[in-house]
Amino acid sequence: MDLIRALKTLPENYREVPLLRDFEGLTIVEISTRQEETSSAVKSRLHRARQALRHNMVGSS
Repeated sequence: MDLIRALKTLPENYREVPLLRDFEGLTIVEISTRQEETSSAVKSRLHRARQALRHNMVGSS
């Protein structure tokens, strides 16, 4: 599975954080401000999203 298709499989709240962090280059603080959440919540969601992406990418190879 390619990265774009793997991203599309994520729920919206998980999909947005890696896009903002890894593709747009925003910091955790910038994302948390933008989403009106704590930095720890953003970090947690980013970690879970990356785990899900890794699982989707490896699991479909």
